[in-house]
Amino acid sequence: MRVSITGHTNGIGEALADHLRDVWNADVTGFSLSNGYDISKQEDRERIMAVEYDVFINNAYDYHNMGNGSQLELLKMTHSNDKKIINISSAVTDFKYDKDAITIQYEADKKALDDFCLGKPITNIKPATLNTRMTGYSGKDLSVMCDVIDFVLQDHLNIHTITFS
Repeated sequence: MRVSITGHTNGIGEALADHLRDVWNADVTGFSLSNGYDISKQEDRERIMAVEYDVFINNAYDYHNMGNGSQLELLKMTHSNDKKIINISSAVTDFKYDKDAITIQYEADKKALDDFCLGKPITNIKPATLNTRMTGYSGKDLSVMCDVIDFVLQDHLNIHTITFS
Protein backbone atom coordinates (compact mmCIF):
# COMPACT_ATOMS: atom_id res chain seq x y z
CA MET A 1 0.00 0.00 0.00
CA ARG A 2 1.35 3.40 -1.00
CA VAL A 3 0.35 6.19 1.37
CA SER A 4 0.89 9.90 0.85
CA ILE A 5 0.46 12.07 3.92
CA THR A 6 0.92 15.77 4.53
CA GLY A 7 2.39 17.03 7.76
CA HIS A 8 4.21 13.78 8.49
CA THR A 9 6.94 15.09 10.83
CA ASN A 10 4.86 16.24 13.79
CA GLY A 11 1.73 15.46 15.76
CA ILE A 12 -1.03 13.46 14.11
CA GLY A 13 0.82 13.11 10.81
CA GLU A 14 3.97 11.74 12.43
CA ALA A 15 1.99 9.26 14.52
CA LEU A 16 0.05 8.08 11.45
CA ALA A 17 3.12 7.82 9.21
CA ASP A 18 4.99 5.75 11.81
CA HIS A 19 1.94 3.58 12.49
CA LEU A 20 1.28 2.91 8.80
CA ARG A 21 4.92 1.91 8.25
CA ASP A 22 5.11 -0.28 11.35
CA VAL A 23 1.68 -1.94 11.41
CA TRP A 24 0.60 -1.89 7.76
CA ASN A 25 4.08 -2.16 6.24
CA ALA A 26 3.01 0.73 4.03
CA ASP A 27 5.27 2.65 1.68
CA VAL A 28 4.70 6.09 3.19
CA THR A 29 5.65 9.28 1.39
CA GLY A 30 5.42 12.35 3.59
CA PHE A 31 5.17 15.99 2.65
CA SER A 32 5.93 18.84 5.03
CA LEU A 33 7.98 21.99 5.38
CA SER A 34 10.87 19.94 6.75
CA ASN A 35 11.37 18.15 3.43
CA GLY A 36 10.61 21.06 1.10
CA TYR A 37 6.83 20.99 0.67
CA ASP A 38 4.75 24.04 1.54
CA ILE A 39 1.03 23.44 0.99
CA SER A 40 0.45 27.18 0.75
CA LYS A 41 2.26 27.10 -2.62
CA GLN A 42 0.37 25.88 -5.68
CA GLU A 43 3.50 24.37 -7.23
CA ASP A 44 4.13 22.30 -4.08
CA ARG A 45 0.52 21.10 -4.02
CA GLU A 46 0.98 20.00 -7.65
CA ARG A 47 4.19 18.17 -6.73
CA ILE A 48 2.37 16.37 -3.92
CA MET A 49 -0.44 15.29 -6.22
CA ALA A 50 2.06 14.03 -8.82
CA VAL A 51 3.15 11.23 -6.46
CA GLU A 52 1.34 7.91 -6.96
CA TYR A 53 -0.66 6.73 -3.96
CA ASP A 54 -3.33 4.25 -2.93
CA VAL A 55 -4.25 6.26 0.17
CA PHE A 56 -3.94 10.03 0.52
CA ILE A 57 -4.16 11.57 4.00
CA ASN A 58 -4.78 15.32 3.92
CA ASN A 59 -3.46 16.17 7.37
CA ALA A 60 -1.25 19.29 7.29
CA TYR A 61 -2.84 22.55 8.38
CA ASP A 62 -1.09 25.74 7.34
CA TYR A 63 -0.74 27.53 10.69
CA HIS A 64 1.62 30.09 9.18
CA ASN A 65 -1.00 31.27 6.67
CA MET A 66 -4.29 30.63 8.46
CA GLY A 67 -7.31 31.47 6.36
CA ASN A 68 -5.60 30.95 3.00
CA GLY A 69 -7.44 27.67 2.34
CA SER A 70 -4.33 25.72 1.33
CA GLN A 71 -5.43 22.46 3.00
CA LEU A 72 -8.77 22.75 1.18
CA GLU A 73 -7.08 23.54 -2.14
CA LEU A 74 -4.95 20.42 -1.78
CA LEU A 75 -8.01 18.31 -1.01
CA LYS A 76 -9.75 19.66 -4.11
CA MET A 77 -6.89 18.31 -6.23
CA THR A 78 -7.40 14.69 -5.15
CA HIS A 79 -9.04 12.22 -7.49
CA SER A 80 -10.56 9.33 -5.66
CA ASN A 81 -11.79 6.96 -8.37
CA ASP A 82 -10.02 3.94 -6.91
CA LYS A 83 -8.03 5.72 -4.22
CA LYS A 84 -8.80 6.11 -0.54
CA ILE A 85 -8.91 9.78 0.42
CA ILE A 86 -8.82 10.65 4.12
CA ASN A 87 -9.17 14.21 5.34
CA ILE A 88 -8.24 15.27 8.86
CA SER A 89 -10.60 17.97 10.03
CA SER A 90 -11.53 18.82 13.62
CA ALA A 91 -14.41 18.38 16.02
CA VAL A 92 -13.98 22.07 16.88
CA THR A 93 -16.57 22.67 14.16
CA ASP A 94 -19.17 20.78 16.23
CA PHE A 95 -18.72 22.39 19.63
CA LYS A 96 -20.09 25.73 20.74
CA TYR A 97 -17.98 27.64 23.23
CA ASP A 98 -16.21 30.99 23.46
CA LYS A 99 -13.31 30.90 21.02
CA ASP A 100 -10.42 33.27 20.50
CA ALA A 101 -9.70 34.77 17.07
CA ILE A 102 -7.17 32.07 16.13
CA THR A 103 -9.58 29.27 17.03
CA ILE A 104 -12.37 31.00 15.08
CA GLN A 105 -10.18 31.08 11.96
CA TYR A 106 -9.09 27.47 12.50
CA GLU A 107 -12.75 26.46 12.88
CA ALA A 108 -13.71 28.29 9.66
CA ASP A 109 -10.91 26.56 7.73
CA LYS A 110 -11.90 23.14 9.06
CA LYS A 111 -15.60 23.82 8.38
CA ALA A 112 -14.72 24.55 4.74
CA LEU A 113 -13.06 21.12 4.59
CA ASP A 114 -16.13 19.47 6.13
CA ASP A 115 -18.41 21.17 3.60
CA PHE A 116 -16.21 20.14 0.67
CA CYS A 117 -16.23 16.49 1.76
CA LEU A 118 -20.03 16.27 1.75
CA GLY A 119 -21.28 13.96 -0.98
CA LYS A 120 -17.78 12.93 -2.07
CA PRO A 121 -15.98 9.62 -1.52
CA ILE A 122 -13.73 11.16 1.14
CA THR A 123 -13.51 9.93 4.73
CA ASN A 124 -13.53 13.02 6.91
CA ILE A 125 -12.12 12.42 10.39
CA LYS A 126 -12.94 14.99 13.05
CA PRO A 127 -10.96 14.37 16.24
CA ALA A 128 -11.44 16.40 19.37
CA THR A 129 -8.49 17.33 21.56
CA LEU A 130 -5.45 15.16 20.87
CA ASN A 131 -2.02 15.26 22.46
CA THR A 132 -0.30 17.56 19.92
CA ARG A 133 1.66 20.77 19.81
CA MET A 134 -1.53 22.69 18.97
CA THR A 135 -3.21 21.61 22.21
CA GLY A 136 -0.13 22.20 24.35
CA TYR A 137 0.31 18.41 24.51
CA SER A 138 -2.93 17.82 26.35
CA GLY A 139 -5.68 15.53 25.20
CA LYS A 140 -6.07 11.95 24.09
CA ASP A 141 -3.05 9.92 23.09
CA LEU A 142 -2.40 9.88 19.34
CA SER A 143 -2.82 6.10 19.29
CA VAL A 144 -6.58 6.67 19.21
CA MET A 145 -6.13 8.37 15.84
CA CYS A 146 -4.16 5.34 14.63
CA ASP A 147 -7.06 3.11 15.72
CA VAL A 148 -9.48 5.23 13.68
CA ILE A 149 -7.21 5.03 10.62
CA ASP A 150 -7.02 1.23 11.05
CA PHE A 151 -10.81 1.09 11.08
CA VAL A 152 -11.08 3.25 7.95
CA LEU A 153 -8.50 1.22 6.05
CA GLN A 154 -10.03 -2.14 7.04
CA ASP A 155 -13.56 -1.09 6.23
CA HIS A 156 -14.82 -1.79 2.74
CA LEU A 157 -17.63 0.74 3.02
CA ASN A 158 -17.24 4.37 2.17
CA ILE A 159 -17.47 5.99 5.56
CA HIS A 160 -18.09 9.68 5.23
CA THR A 161 -17.53 11.30 8.62
CA ILE A 162 -16.07 10.07 11.89
CA THR A 163 -16.23 12.44 14.85
CA PHE A 164 -14.77 11.45 18.17
CA SER A 165 -14.06 13.15 21.45
